[in-house]
Amino acid sequence: MNILDQLKDIVELPTIPTTLVRVLRVVQSEDTDAKDLAKVVYVDQALAAKILKVANSALYSLPRKVNDIERAVALLGFNEVRDLSLSISVFDSLYLPTGGAYWNRAKFWEHCFVVAYLTRELARNMGLEGGNAFSAGLLHDLGKLIQDRYFPIVFRQIIERVDAEQLRFIDIETALFGTDHGVIGGYLLGLWNLPDELVAGVSNHHHPVEETEKIATAVYCANELAHIGGFSVLPSEPDGVLEEFYASPTTVALQEAGRLPGEAILANALVKLDENAEELSAQAAMLL
Repeated sequence: MNILDQLKDIVELPTIPTTLVRVLRVVQSEDTDAKDLAKVVYVDQALAAKILKVANSALYSLPRKVNDIERAVALLGFNEVRDLSLSISVFDSLYLPTGGAYWNRAKFWEHCFVVAYLTRELARNMGLEGGNAFSAGLLHDLGKLIQDRYFPIVFRQIIERVDAEQLRFIDIETALFGTDHGVIGGYLLGLWNLPDELVAGVSNHHHPVEETEKIATAVYCANELAHIGGFSVLPSEPDGVLEEFYASPTTVALQEAGRLPGEAILANALVKLDENAEELSAQAAMLL
């Protein structure tokens, strides 16, 4: 039985967060405004506080500090706040703040936050909606949280082999699980009936050539650039190298298909990451 079949048998898989249901209902209605969305978010004070922190981060570079959700909705837009609510609610429903030393969850969150930032930057140059890109980037490794929570023994074996053999996480997990964390995370998001574009971006961020949705390519590039920029989760996992990224079969296939962002776009994203690295790290830490 593969891991997806096992997930189907887990009765305590989390349901879609209540706050997110309310947010989506408001956003999808034609008769709502910023005040309506703000009221829904305000009900969840922890979520409201995190959204304000993100709104005031380097992700958005707003001209002045935002102190209330209604103002954040007005400045960022319905879809942006919707996607921030989605991402944060999903993480809060699965995130385990404590655990063994083998798995540094703070570094994991930092990595996801950086990938969200980079995905958003790349999406702007690929004609994609920034908010959806942010969500896909933040949730791209959701499957690792599912592995950690529901299959801790095998998950620890993966971590230990990464440490011992200094191979990439995805190579070992595919051998042990028969699939990768992207597919696992996309499976849960699909159960929650979340947007197809978001599910595709998460499911195929390691296999963007097989996916028609551009968001998968954006997340793939963002994830690779995060590793190149030093934002890996495991210290023993090999850091990315730009030359190896361009030489990889996946990147070459995307380039041949005309789907890879230009070198100038990718280089600029790395420059922005370097310039905002400390700010992004501090912001990620505040959101835990």
